[in-house]
Amino acid sequence: MINGGINIRMSYDGGSNWADVTDWYCPGGGIPPDDYVHADIRYASFAGGDIYCGTDGYMAKSPNNGATWSILSNGTSIREYYKLGVSQSNDDIVVCGSQDNGTSVYKGQENE
Repeated sequence: MINGGINIRMSYDGGSNWADVTDWYCPGGGIPPDDYVHADIRYASFAGGDIYCGTDGYMAKSPNNGATWSILSNGTSIREYYKLGVSQSNDDIVVCGSQDNGTSVYKGQENE
């Protein structure tokens, strides 16, 4: 069984006991540990012997029951937006706030 929240937790005994297989915390902002996955798990599932998870920041995969993880969505901008504002003087300027992943600004064809 698998469960997502802040971390991904797994149970091998029908849910009687659970263990974290991810750790969102990276002490001192240093190099993340092998089991680091961005917090706020939105999706977790098994497929073909691997674990796949979606967070509010990216998609990740573990081929070894959560011992190590790789990011599947490098180069993309996956974010969970919670606020959006459009400029009152220029319709081409839009600002969006995202959950734990900063602010995005759209300026016509230019993005920040």
